[in-house]
Amino acid sequence: MIAVYKREIKAYLNNVYGFLFAAVLLVVMGAMMFIINLNYGLADLAYAWSGGYCEYVLMLMVPILCMRSMADDRKHGTDMLYRALPLKPLTVILGKYLALLTVFAVPMVIIALYPLLLSTFGKVNFAWAYTTILMYFFLGAALLALCLFISSLTKFKSVAAVTGMATCVVLYFAPTLISYLPYSAPASFICFGVVALIGIAIAWFSTKNVAATCITAAAAALVLCVSYLLDMVLKWGLYEGLFPFIAFQFSPFYQYEWVVQSGFVDLYSVVVLLVFAAFFVFLTVRSEHKRRQA
Repeated sequence: MIAVYKREIKAYLNNVYGFLFAAVLLVVMGAMMFIINLNYGLADLAYAWSGGYCEYVLMLMVPILCMRSMADDRKHGTDMLYRALPLKPLTVILGKYLALLTVFAVPMVIIALYPLLLSTFGKVNFAWAYTTILMYFFLGAALLALCLFISSLTKFKSVAAVTGMATCVVLYFAPTLISYLPYSAPASFICFGVVALIGIAIAWFSTKNVAATCITAAAAALVLCVSYLLDMVLKWGLYEGLFPFIAFQFSPFYQYEWVVQSGFVDLYSVVVLLVFAAFFVFLTVRSEHKRRQA
C-alpha cells in the first residue's frame, strides 16, 4: 500500500491536477471569506461556508482530481503491473484513496489558518469554525470515494470527470428535488424501486457477475414487494414519506449543511459521511477484484 501511495503522490506532483485542485480550493475559499466575512464584518467562518458555494468547488474539482486515479491505469496498462505484483485490490485502492485524501488535506491545513486570521478582526467561535472545516473535509472524503469508484468504471478520463460531476450535482440537488415528491406510500415504493434498479446496475458494472446481479435483483424485489404489501394490508403507514426521510438522512450534502448551520458536531452526520466513503471504496475494491478475475 505504501508503494502505491508514494507512486500516486508522485504522480500528482508531476502533473497539474493536484496543484490545480489546491489552487482553486484556496482561491475560492479565500474569496468567499473576503466577500462574506471581511466585507460584511462577520467573524465566524461558517457564514461563508454555508449556502452551497463551497460545495460547488468540490462538485467541480473532486471529479477532475479523481478522473485519472483508476482510468489512467486501465488506459496505460498499469493495472496489469499491479496484477503481476503481490498486491491485493484492497491494498491498491487504499493506497490510491489515501493519496487523494493527502492531496485534499494539504489545502485544508492552510484553510485551517483562516479562523486565526479572522480572530484579528473580531471574536471567532473557534469550535464552530473548526467543526465546519472538519465536516468539509469529511464531505470531500465522501466525494473522493464516489469519484474514485466512477473512475474505476472507465478508461477515459473525460468520461470519468463528466460522470463524476453529473453524479455530484444530482446528489447535491437531490434533497431539494425530493422535497417536492408526494409523501404517499406508492410514491415512496416507486422511488425505492428506482434506487434498487440503480443499485443493481452498479452491482452489474462492478462485478460483471450475472448470478450475483440476479440474486441482488431478486432479493431487492422480494424485500420491497413483501414490505409494501404488509404495510398496505396491516396499515402500518411505514411507507408514508419514508423515501424522502431516508434520502435526507443519507444525503452527504444535507448532513454537511446541517452541521455547518447548527454549529455543533453531530455524530450521526459524521457517521453518514464516513459510511458513504467506505461504501464506495468497497465498491471500487470489488470492481478491481472482478476485473482481475476476468
